[in-house]
Amino acid sequence: MKTREVAREWADHVTGEFDTSFGKLRFAVTSAEHVHIEGLKATEPSVYNVASVLINRVAYHLSAHLHRKPDGTWDAKDSREIYLSRPDSVKAFDYSLAAVQKARSVLSAAWTKYAAEHPEIFRPAQLGHINNDIIRLDEEIAEAEKKLADLKAKRSALLSQEKAIA
Repeated sequence: MKTREVAREWADHVTGEFDTSFGKLRFAVTSAEHVHIEGLKATEPSVYNVASVLINRVAYHLSAHLHRKPDGTWDAKDSREIYLSRPDSVKAFDYSLAAVQKARSVLSAAWTKYAAEHPEIFRPAQLGHINNDIIRLDEEIAEAEKKLADLKAKRSALLSQEKAIA
């Protein structure tokens, strides 16, 4: 017996706040293996709409992607997944390597600890991730089916032209 699939809706990420030595930060768990971390919402007007954090006594806007490693710890794949920008600068890369390294170290340790203390957040995040991937695939399938129907219609038209000429 074939079961009828219920229409899906996009799932939200599991979100919240956690404490670090930089202060409270926001997180969005997008799957059991990935989290996005950034500063809290800005309380004053800001280009990034994110409050800055102090790293080595310098204010930065912070955004980072961490991934679960096989040993259960969390870390960025490389330093390019730690994004820092100074709120008082218009330069795209106005940060120090020391600041990036410190941000990576602090975030990795703080998130690894938080994740171990709150394992319940990962099941709904992974279910949402799977759900959203299914929706994306359904959209791709619908596009492919439309393209196939268009190709079949063009082929049929050519066959009709061929028959009329022959």
